[in-house]
Amino acid sequence: MTSFLHRTFLCALTSFVALVAVSGLTPPPPESVRAGAFAFSWTSGEGESARDLRIAGAWMVALFLIITALWWCFR
Repeated sequence: MTSFLHRTFLCALTSFVALVAVSGLTPPPPESVRAGAFAFSWTSGEGESARDLRIAGAWMVALFLIITALWWCFR
């Protein structure tokens, strides 16, 4: 009987191979999509204010601190 960790590793490896294969076989999205609302930038773009960037930065810091605290608790 194999360990569940072996199956987990194989699942992750299969998912990674599928991700790379599909990304390589599909064309990139058009420029209008890449420059849309979901594009990330460290500077404010059209329709964004400095407040929006501060809120995004606060969420990133909060996420980092939560992940660090969880790692510390479960290490």
